Amino acid sequence: MSPELSRRAALAGLAAIAPAATAAALPAAIGDDAELIALGRQLETAAAVLDKINADDDEDRWEEAVTWEGHLIDRITAIPAVTIMGLRVKACAVERDTDVGRDTSLKSLLDDILRQAGAAA
Repeated sequence: MSPELSRRAALAGLAAIAPAATAAALPAAIGDDAELIALGRQLETAAAVLDKINADDDEDRWEEAVTWEGHLIDRITAIPAVTIMGLRVKACAVERDTDVGRDTSLKSLLDDILRQAGAAA
């Protein structure tokens, strides 16, 4: 056997490592929605707190929770989503947004969906 690498062996080696190299580069190429996902978890917690609080029984706690939820929705709306999980978080924010900012939340979600659909086309 020759110590030199044959063309066939080189191609076989490249074929074996190409998927791994592509997969390793993929997260950087598509982006990372870690911050959005973390905010989504906080939004779920805020929603659970609000669902348990009776505004008539504890108005101060209710106002605090509503303010916290609104702040989370504003932050989620401001961050572009680049993955399906990020889009899920934004959709949940639109669903929870009962304030006048709902149009802004919805527009942000739709902009991200359209941007991703355009990139996929």
